[in-house]
Amino acid sequence: MFQATTRWNALITLPIADQLFGSEGLITVAIAMAFLIPLINVVNIAVISGLNARDFQIGTVLKAIAKNPLIIACAIGLALNFSELQPPDAVKETLDMVSRGALAIGLLCIGAGFDWRRLLRPTWQIIWCVVAKNIAAPLLVFGLAVLFGLGPVETLCAMLVVATPAATAGYIVARQMGGGSELYAYIMSWQLVAAVLTFPLMIYLMQG
Repeated sequence: MFQATTRWNALITLPIADQLFGSEGLITVAIAMAFLIPLINVVNIAVISGLNARDFQIGTVLKAIAKNPLIIACAIGLALNFSELQPPDAVKETLDMVSRGALAIGLLCIGAGFDWRRLLRPTWQIIWCVVAKNIAAPLLVFGLAVLFGLGPVETLCAMLVVATPAATAGYIVARQMGGGSELYAYIMSWQLVAAVLTFPLMIYLMQG
C-alpha cells in the first residue's frame, strides 16, 4: 500500500505532458523524475525492509537499499550524468533495447498472477489507495502549488505526477522483499482504471 501510493509510472506522465505543453512539459516532468525516482526508491526499500524485519536494525535496512537493483541503477545513472562521461555507442544501444522491453516484462509479471474475480471485488485497501493516489494527492499538490505561487504548467504537471498510477517496478520489489505483490497488482490496475476518468477531468478543470 505504501509503494502503491508513492510510486508513479513516468512512462505514462511523459507523453501526456508532451501532448499538453510540448518541450516545457517534458522538461518539467523530467526534473520531477530526476529528483523523485531515486528518493522514492530509497524510501520504499527502507520502509519495506523495516516492516519485514523481525528485529529492526538500521544496518539491515541500509544493506537492503545498497543491494537493490533499482537503487544501483539510479546511482549509476546519476554518476554518469554528473561526470558527463559518454558510454560507448554499443553499450547505449544495448541498454536502450533492454529498457524498451522493461515495461512489457513488468506487465507480463503482473498479468501472470492475475485473478479477474478478485479484481472485480475491491477491498478497502484498494479503495483507500485509489482515493489517495487519484483524488487526494492531486488536490493536496494543487493547494501547495497555489500556496507557493507555481505557474499553470508546473502545477498541472505536478498534479499529473502524483496522480499517475503506480509503476510496475513496485510489484517486482514487493515479490523480492516479501511484500503484498498480489495486492499491489490489483491496486495498480484500479488506479489505471480510475486515471482514465480523473486525468481528463483534472486536465479540463486546470486548463479551464
